Amino acid sequence: LIAPTHFTRVPRPVNLTAASDTTVTGKRQIELQWSVNSEENLKDFSVSRAFQINPASKITFSTVVLNYTKTTYVDSAIINFSDSLMVFYYIQPRGIDTFAGENSDTVKITLIK
Repeated sequence: LIAPTHFTRVPRPVNLTAASDTTVTGKRQIELQWSVNSEENLKDFSVSRAFQINPASKITFSTVVLNYTKTTYVDSAIINFSDSLMVFYYIQPRGIDTFAGENSDTVKITLIK
């Protein structure tokens, strides 16, 4: 397969990591970090997330933030869960010319109550 040409116009986010933390009020949050090899033609990012309560359930991503210009993001909108929760993220870059670039790899983090 030939990759769409706009994938090479916008730098792809790489080295996506996720780490769990707790706020002073006891709320769970996840900090994402990523990098790009170049900022040429890079306007911003969108962050997408999916929750999975059990391994058999379907994963559906939704965008949690658009037009984001940093390479770190703290997600504190974590749903309530009883035992464990798997959370998946990916980052999509957008170029100055409005082309969407290739998504980052997907990162998964498991939260345990």
